[in-house]
Amino acid sequence: AGGMIQEAAVRRPVLQDALVMYGQQAQIDMMLEEMAELSKALLKLRRAKKHEITEPLFLVKNVEEEIADVQIVLNQMKLLFPGWGIWMQAKLQRLEERIEKERWADADEGRTAGDRAAAAGGDGSTVRRPPGDGSRGEADPCQGESEAST
Repeated sequence: AGGMIQEAAVRRPVLQDALVMYGQQAQIDMMLEEMAELSKALLKLRRAKKHEITEPLFLVKNVEEEIADVQIVLNQMKLLFPGWGIWMQAKLQRLEERIEKERWADADEGRTAGDRAAAAGGDGSTVRRPPGDGSRGEADPCQGESEAST
C-alpha cells in the first residue's frame, strides 16, 4: 500500500510550504472546515442508506474526496503539534485492549461482532484490519516514518 499515494514524509515540504504560505491559524481554520465537510458527506451517505436509497456513487466519491482533504490538512496539523504520536501509541494500545476484552466477552456469550453491530443499530458490517496496518501501533502507511518521530 502506498505506491499510488504519495506518503506524508515525501510530501512534507509541500505541507510545510502551505503552513508558511497561508499561516498556522488559517490552516487550523482549514482543518475545522475540512472536518465539517467530511462530517456532512458521511451524514449524507448515512441518510441515503437509512432511507434504503441505492448508495449513489457520487456520495461515496464525495466521502473519499473529503477524506483526502482532511488527511492533507491533518498532516499539516501533525507538523504543528508533534506530540500527537505519543497520544496515538497510548490510544491504539487502549483500543486494542478494549477490542480483546470485548472479543473474550463475546466468545463467552456466543456473540459475533455482527450481532454487536446489529444490537447497536448498525448494519452488521465490520471493518477488519490486517496485522501491520498501523492498528497496533506500527507506523501508519499514510504517516511516514520521519513524521512519526517529529
